[in-house]
Amino acid sequence: MAFGDHIVEKEESAGEALANFEIEQLEKVSIQENIFRDRFPEDFIFGCSTSAYQIEGGVHEGGRGPCSWDTECSIPGRILNGSTGDIACDSYNKYQEDVDLIDEVGFDAYRFSIAWTRIFPDGVGDQPNQEGLAYYNRVIDALLIKGVKPVITLYHFDLPQVLLDKYGGWSSAEIIPAFSAYAEACFVAFGDRVKNWITINEPTIDLALNSGYAGTLGEAAKVNTPERRYLQGHHMLLAHATAAKIYRQKYQGLDGKIGIALDIQGYEPLTDAPEDIEAANTAMAFRGGWFMDPLTFGQYPEVIRKTWGEALPSFTEEESKLVKGSIDFLGLNFYTGLYVSGKPVFGFSNTPAFPVTLPSNIYIGDFRDQVPIGGLSGAGLRIHPKSLENVLLMLKTKYGNPLTYITENGYSEVRNPELSLEESLQDHVRIHYIREHLRAVLSALKGGVNVRGFFVWSLMDNFEWFWGYQYQFGLHYVDFQDNQRRYPKASALWFKDLLHSDRSRVQKIITN
Repeated sequence: MAFGDHIVEKEESAGEALANFEIEQLEKVSIQENIFRDRFPEDFIFGCSTSAYQIEGGVHEGGRGPCSWDTECSIPGRILNGSTGDIACDSYNKYQEDVDLIDEVGFDAYRFSIAWTRIFPDGVGDQPNQEGLAYYNRVIDALLIKGVKPVITLYHFDLPQVLLDKYGGWSSAEIIPAFSAYAEACFVAFGDRVKNWITINEPTIDLALNSGYAGTLGEAAKVNTPERRYLQGHHMLLAHATAAKIYRQKYQGLDGKIGIALDIQGYEPLTDAPEDIEAANTAMAFRGGWFMDPLTFGQYPEVIRKTWGEALPSFTEEESKLVKGSIDFLGLNFYTGLYVSGKPVFGFSNTPAFPVTLPSNIYIGDFRDQVPIGGLSGAGLRIHPKSLENVLLMLKTKYGNPLTYITENGYSEVRNPELSLEESLQDHVRIHYIREHLRAVLSALKGGVNVRGFFVWSLMDNFEWFWGYQYQFGLHYVDFQDNQRRYPKASALWFKDLLHSDRSRVQKIITN
């Protein structure tokens, strides 16, 4: 899950009250408002996503080594309520239950990540950890038995602690061969059955979380300056591209594809004034173009180069060729949209530092004429499905319409221990959120966008980084006080009906 630049008001304005009232009414939806699978292309893939540290637990099982988030969770006061991922959803032991849930909903694919330190406990090594390989082989085989396609993310925030201590993590180019060796070990072990690979998940968010914005970890986060983050991002791009080259040169016969997952939020011009349009384009260059420009054109966006000058790393000619065209598909993680202005506006900020530092003449906000761009999710993110369509159209016009899968999209609620189990399962606002974002995808498809999949975040409630278990994104409720038992929410049942296009069952679920 990703967190964007968001501004949460302390007091509810009239516009905010209206937006929240509208969201409350979304529970009363009708069959006519719904959508069905047959409106999407036949080859369109529906799936769900998770990540290793957020669901697996078993941190001391199977030869797994320590990662950055083990360290983070061990620091008193760092994680909300002192939560850890030591057990999480216990998917290390309950993976078959997870596979059964995926199959019950009817998803085509399951995107999950491999814990680097389950394969190489110290981040590097002559031979991979056989217990780690065996665990993921069991997961992959269980999925395939159910007819579910595995989509593997190689790195999802959980950096090996040894590499963090030894190299400063992504701050050193030494991590590039370490990541490449890890990636190749996975290609060898799982490539006969896994045909879709994502090298790195949300590099911009990872560099903010693991590099000191919200906390510090060893050498990698002593000084979390934009210069440091650009250097780390540079090494991430080279690590991704090197792994992609290895796959294409040595394992292309396995008939797979390799991509990267980028978190790109919407930046909507506050008005149609030229300075607001330019400001929105600049914000998008810093958020999406930071990685998409090198992957497409072999260089960083001109506006970033002009802003940071020599502080921005540069590619050699050979590196530029390596990075350019190194994705077969793009994974798009999308959650929110905000307004952008090229001049000061009351309530707007020109100093958002998470996850990227923008030029001081870019102002970000979430209200226009006292009306919010959308309601708030539990995590404080503005809900604006139109921005998803706009981002997809931007990818088409600016980056040559790459094959794109929406690899994360979902709605967060704040966990409320006062609710009964039955009440906790009634997540009708999540149904609306997902449905309206799927409408945006349909609209983008009509516009010729090459989007071919949608993965909801997330299969189940899980550990949400610094926020512990406060925010829940799952289609399935997890009772962390009762042996991590899973229960399908209304959204899981709704998704099941969407995927089977059974209108009578949809009507029954929505109206009850």
